[in-house]
Amino acid sequence: MKTRGVFHQPSGRFKASLRVNGKDIYLGQYACEELACQAYDRFAIKVHGVDGDHRLNFGIVWYKEDIPLIEKVTLFSR
Repeated sequence: MKTRGVFHQPSGRFKASLRVNGKDIYLGQYACEELACQAYDRFAIKVHGVDGDHRLNFGIVWYKEDIPLIEKVTLFSR
């Protein structure tokens, strides 16, 4: 499966990250590729919005029920 923002690590886990304003944002490591793809997609929706032109791994329809919760999440920086 060709994925966006998900990379298979030598440990066997899958790392998710998204580039925002020229910076790679680390989203975590996951036991399976599907969970890493979901983390990437949810963060992309939060950053770029529901109507953003950012491509997702599973498509916006996959997350219709999650969108109200995704929009409530507050992003912070250190």
